Amino acid sequence: WPVITEAHYLLRKNPVALNALFTALKQKFFRVEELLPNAIPWLEEFLGQYSDIHPQLADASLMYLAEKKQLETIFTLDNRDFSIYRFSDKKAPRIIPD
Repeated sequence: WPVITEAHYLLRKNPVALNALFTALKQKFFRVEELLPNAIPWLEEFLGQYSDIHPQLADASLMYLAEKKQLETIFTLDNRDFSIYRFSDKKAPRIIPD
């Protein structure tokens, strides 16, 4: 859900895009993953590790879910921050679009 809230924030001035976001959610185009309480320590550590660049919870959530699901590719428009982030094994995520 933090990723959906981030998308909403980025699209907030475009009613057509917001409508498309909600339509996609209702049609289950996206799979919205829950962040369970056991994710909190990982998220807290990640946010602390990158505190110098002020990461958002949405960023940390994407990295957490990608790591836990063993996904190497992340779709984001935030190339600046995601080019810095690393998984626990020190590997960088593959970012699309690049």
